[in-house]
Amino acid sequence: MFFSFRFLACIAVSLICGCMGEDADNGTDHRAGQDPESVTATAVDVSGDAAFAFIDVELVSVTFSDTHIEVSIQLLNIPEEFVYDASNLSANSLEYDWAVSFDVDFDGSLANDLVLSVSNFKFEEEQQKRAEMLAFTQNNIWRMNEMGSGASMIGNLSAEVNGNSLTITVAKDDYEELSAISNTVPFLYEGYYATSGSVYRDLLPDDGGYFVPVDE
Repeated sequence: MFFSFRFLACIAVSLICGCMGEDADNGTDHRAGQDPESVTATAVDVSGDAAFAFIDVELVSVTFSDTHIEVSIQLLNIPEEFVYDASNLSANSLEYDWAVSFDVDFDGSLANDLVLSVSNFKFEEEQQKRAEMLAFTQNNIWRMNEMGSGASMIGNLSAEVNGNSLTITVAKDDYEELSAISNTVPFLYEGYYATSGSVYRDLLPDDGGYFVPVDE
């Protein structure tokens, strides 16, 4: 299973159709409840293994509670400004994506995954501009289909930047599908950047599989 092409192509098709928006280890689990009603799973990557620091993940920490899911993506560096809708990028192209996919059916594939994604898609007639990270992003929850070859948007999520961390938060009560995400569900991260006809990625785990939280 290789996450990038299939999942990101699905997002691209959905957005066009107007549905909107060195080897790393396998991660280490540092699950420790911050209160009796929450637990955190953390996957750790080797930093410096991606071409661009703003997609180069150092760790992904997912906190599960009865009411919310919070995903913290620690990146090597988040610059003050990004180039959006670059003139050297073709229209109807995915430009940026920071995504965490949850294998809610435990089948080790994209099929039926729930995906929390912060992305930017260059549409027709968009002009190049510079802005902070979240100025033009689409922040969404996606459901992969049963073949893992298509995606439908479930709804929106909250995202914020603090230093070099991108934090995604969603309330479980907002969408019934989120009840399938728990502290035992495997997950993976992908950072994506397209420019000048080239595509760059960072994965956690690096092999494109899933990080499996340790059941303690």
